[in-house]
Amino acid sequence: MNELRAVINIIDVKSEAFYQSDDLLRCATADLGGARSFVAVPMLAGDSLVGAFTIYRQTVRPFSDDTTRLAQRFAA
Repeated sequence: MNELRAVINIIDVKSEAFYQSDDLLRCATADLGGARSFVAVPMLAGDSLVGAFTIYRQTVRPFSDDTTRLAQRFAA
């Protein structure tokens, strides 16, 4: 699958390697925003990535396939 079209579904933000990195925005999402589970769906215009539709929970609970499909509809 093309990376631009990949849905990112993170079960626990704080357990991911990027959380341990120096990326302040990603750490702030978890630390200040309280994000624990996170899904990002690409927004495309043709083959160009123009943004992402993202949602998160403040509890560790993965997003279901049904929820991800609904987010994909909004992103489209």
